[in-house]
Amino acid sequence: SSGGDSGSSSSSSTFQSRIGATYRRWTYSYMNRIFRKGALQKKDKSAEAQLTQQDLYRTPRDTEAAALGTKFWDLYEQTGGNFLKTLWYISAPTFLPAG
Repeated sequence: SSGGDSGSSSSSSTFQSRIGATYRRWTYSYMNRIFRKGALQKKDKSAEAQLTQQDLYRTPRDTEAAALGTKFWDLYEQTGGNFLKTLWYISAPTFLPAG
C-alpha cells in the first residue's frame, strides 16, 4: 500500500527532478553567465553590472530572421503545411546540440 506508493512516488519525483536538472543543464548551461548578470543588474545599478551587447552571443547568420523566414516557408511547403513538423525541422539542428 501506502508505503510502496510512497517509495514509488519518491523514486518518480527523484527521477523527474534529475531529468529536469539534466534538461536545464543540457539546453541552457551556456546561458548561465548571462542569466546571472541579468538578474544581478536589478540589484546593482553600476555600469559594470548592466548587460551590454558585448555580453551577448552573436547570432549565426543562418539563424537570423531573414534566413529563418525563408527556410520556414520552404519547409512549411515541403511538409504539406504541417506547422509542428516545420517547427521541429527548423529548430532541431539548433536545439539538440545546445549546451
